[in-house]
Amino acid sequence: MERTPPERFLFIDGLRAAALLHVLVFHCVIALRDVALGDSVPDGVATSLHSYGGAAVAHPMLRGANVSLTCFFVMSGFVLYLPMGRSGGDFGSVARYFARRAARIVPAFYFMLAAMMLMWPFVFEATSPLMSQDGVLALLAHLSLLNHAFLGPTEWGFTYNNGFGLNGAIWSLSVEVVFYAVLPLVARPFFRRPWLSTALALVFSLGWQYVWVWSHATVDTADSWLPGHLYIQAPVHAFDFACGMLAAHTIYARRGEKSSHGPWFWHAVLAASFVAVLACIYFSGSNESPYRAPFHTASAAAFGVMIIAMYRSSREVRWLAENKVAEFLGVISYGIFLWHQLVIQLAWRALDLPSMHISQGTLVLIPTVVAVSVVIGWISHHVIEQPVMKFVRSELRRSKELKSAKSANTPADARVAPPSGTGAP
Repeated sequence: MERTPPERFLFIDGLRAAALLHVLVFHCVIALRDVALGDSVPDGVATSLHSYGGAAVAHPMLRGANVSLTCFFVMSGFVLYLPMGRSGGDFGSVARYFARRAARIVPAFYFMLAAMMLMWPFVFEATSPLMSQDGVLALLAHLSLLNHAFLGPTEWGFTYNNGFGLNGAIWSLSVEVVFYAVLPLVARPFFRRPWLSTALALVFSLGWQYVWVWSHATVDTADSWLPGHLYIQAPVHAFDFACGMLAAHTIYARRGEKSSHGPWFWHAVLAASFVAVLACIYFSGSNESPYRAPFHTASAAAFGVMIIAMYRSSREVRWLAENKVAEFLGVISYGIFLWHQLVIQLAWRALDLPSMHISQGTLVLIPTVVAVSVVIGWISHHVIEQPVMKFVRSELRRSKELKSAKSANTPADARVAPPSGTGAP
């Protein structure tokens, strides 16, 4: 079976949508369980569902939603490495790369932050974070997109942590930003030695996880912010991104080649890797930190294999992730990701969730949050993300054309001859 890699891998949108819905439902269940447990909220902080106490009684398949986050990082490594595969190892302009990345994530993220600050005193009925020095510092940390590194839990002395305690999911965006910054430095070495680079990323990730495990063993986790803060740092996820890059490299290294295996072989590999990811989700959700860490690592490798198998599978099988609904949700997934926890916060108040039985709340909250988040995600994509990306792409194209025209209009002798009077032979 011979396949030429497409310009765009549509099934990635479907896989991204599935992972996002898993995380979204998990956050809804946390809210419902927190209500059932009667978790309290500190005075002076907006009424919030950020305590995550409800996660302790959620089903393992939901508690293992952190594996879906690992899959997000694998997909990011895959998508961002694709241009290297297409060009045969040429990364291209680093400046243009950063311009495209900034256009993709910054405007929608800043808009969400601005909306959250404006809504705070009216919707969350608490003093705006901008009225305190800690709040201003927290906002600056978020504007830098490195809030995961600068902000620890409230026990560290900060009044506000990731997402100001209301939208904590955005910590993962900071991990993505670190990867964006590192990619230009590692892309070419990775292209030359992909397997060795992936092995080094594994060693790096395991080394950082050892530090995390060590902190659990030696630090009083009940009173310290250190273990949890170490876990959300980018080095833990180096192997995740590397698995995605390796999947992209494998696909393009064998482009145009006829596979020695038929579709049914790849269907079997796809099924096995999918089951492996599900097993990692279950066992990760069944174990307390730090014993769940190995399942994160294993899920990254399994999901990388799953991407390759999905690409090699038949069109009928790929339809499961390439159908119109999956593609639609995948395309608007960034806006859904940015807003879904704020939607949960708003629904928690508007629906008077604390007065509901948990089963009734489940039937009301999850469909409401999914529907509203999808609408906001669609608006974000079409009103903010897509126009900005089109504008930036247009400007980059115009800049490239002007540069090419200027180069073409420069006489060849002027481009190669040294300036007069330099004494050059």
